Amino acid sequence: MQGTMQKPKQFFFSAAPPTILTLLLCFTPALAVNRPHAKASYTLPSGAPKTLHVGSLDLKRCAKVPAYCGDLLRPLDPAGEVPGTISIHFEFYPRRNSHQPSLGTLVASEGGPGFATTESRDSYLALYDPLLDHHDLLLMDNRGTGHSQAIDCPPLQREAYPLLPATQNCGAQLGSAAYLFGSGLAADDLVAILDALAIGKIDLYGDSYGTFSTEAFAGRHPERLRSLVLDGAFPVIGGSAWYPETAPAFRLTATCAKSRPMAQRLPTLWPPLPMVR
Repeated sequence: MQGTMQKPKQFFFSAAPPTILTLLLCFTPALAVNRPHAKASYTLPSGAPKTLHVGSLDLKRCAKVPAYCGDLLRPLDPAGEVPGTISIHFEFYPRRNSHQPSLGTLVASEGGPGFATTESRDSYLALYDPLLDHHDLLLMDNRGTGHSQAIDCPPLQREAYPLLPATQNCGAQLGSAAYLFGSGLAADDLVAILDALAIGKIDLYGDSYGTFSTEAFAGRHPERLRSLVLDGAFPVIGGSAWYPETAPAFRLTATCAKSRPMAQRLPTLWPPLPMVR
């Protein structure tokens, strides 16, 4: 299980104590949509080298994935108050037409919060397939997710709906690092990778909670954006981590379920339905 946490700075909600708030957001899978994997037709060109030099990095062919993988070592706490480093993992998919200059780099950010972007690679490859002849694609696992040193709090991860005691225990387990896995620092990690790969402006896409981190990126590094697509957007200002709209939505869904036609369709549209009947 992975999560994202945020120190209450420029981009964050303020409806609850920070550690509880951030960890609660990390482990709310019922509030996010994990799309089914699509079939992707992308493959590396025949004879693609085992190592690809991009910017200042030498990237190796990924195992079982048609991409080049990299890991960039970053300070856990850029402010230097908490010692240590964190390895940020990414996958680079070069354009099919490698003999022509790239028309730009596409970057996608997964939601959750806590889903690993690289685990949804098939969906993003299918989404971007018409553009991959002339565009490169970059997928980065945000710090604390996927292959970027995923946060591991087993008691919290076993709960279908996170409760405060397990959330508090996870925060205590992480200690002084609990605030160092948020969208702001993830945005800075992405810029560091772009710098290392000598990539300038990007076309950035975020879906569900991924829109939160992409909006944070836009606020912190607007000069690195050519375009921004928000799919199912979350507000970075003015929202509540306690999701007060959830209970009314549950009631509405339960009411709709009393209709025979809707009762037949809702379980496939929204799997948690049996829990709220």
